[in-house]
Amino acid sequence: MTKKARIPEGLRKLFSNRARTFAETILSLIPPPSSATVQLRCTGSQPCLHCCSHGDRMSFLLREDDPSDYCELLNQCFVVVSDIATSPPYFHHHSRWSQLEIVTRTIEMMLCEKTSTSTENMIWAGYNNLNRSSIIVEALTSASWCPLSKRVIRISR
Repeated sequence: MTKKARIPEGLRKLFSNRARTFAETILSLIPPPSSATVQLRCTGSQPCLHCCSHGDRMSFLLREDDPSDYCELLNQCFVVVSDIATSPPYFHHHSRWSQLEIVTRTIEMMLCEKTSTSTENMIWAGYNNLNRSSIIVEALTSASWCPLSKRVIRISR
């Protein structure tokens, strides 16, 4: 498994504790489990990411036998969530959308909600509405995302 990365100094200076690894950001966005959600959601022998105890969540997300590109994605990519960001919406696991559909629809939704005073978002930078693509779309739909999609999709089961 890839060693946990240190937050680059520039990000740390600009954003303080809001700059985190992608893995830490994912885990911070998942609400802690309650006894009611554990009873309703977990039916298999292995708990889902949502129902894992806080200490087990990282080991559920990152495992010893994970591909190196996946480990780098979660430990070498850094994320800053805005102070004014809203909570993520409820995740509905019945969606049959591909990773590409999720990414393009999310970008298009963000562009529709953009106002003249909105700050530029890295996610929609260079997005082409006509062919629904950008270098960001390519990066967000690469094979590195497959293990993450499979593990996060279990959140609502």
